[in-house]
Amino acid sequence: MRGICGGRLSRGGNATYPAPRPLVPIELEFCPGCNCFVREEETACPFCGGDLAALREEDQAHRRRVVAAMDHLRTLLAAQEAVG
Repeated sequence: MRGICGGRLSRGGNATYPAPRPLVPIELEFCPGCNCFVREEETACPFCGGDLAALREEDQAHRRRVVAAMDHLRTLLAAQEAVG
C-alpha cells in the first residue's frame, strides 16, 4: 500500500521512505570560463567547452595581476599620504 509521497505503508500505518539522495554531489569544481560548477573529474567544461586547466591558469594569472596592481596602488597612496 502506498502513502503520501509514494512511501510504503506498513500494516501498523507507519510510512517507510527510502533514504534521501543528495541534491548536489559533494565535490564540485568551479569553471572560471562560465561560472558554472562542474564535476571534479571533468577536463573540459560541459557548459562552455573550455579547457578547465587552461582556464584555471588564466584565472590565477589574472588574480596575480590584480594583486600586483592593488599593491602598487597601496604604495602610491602611502607615498601620497607621506607627502600630504
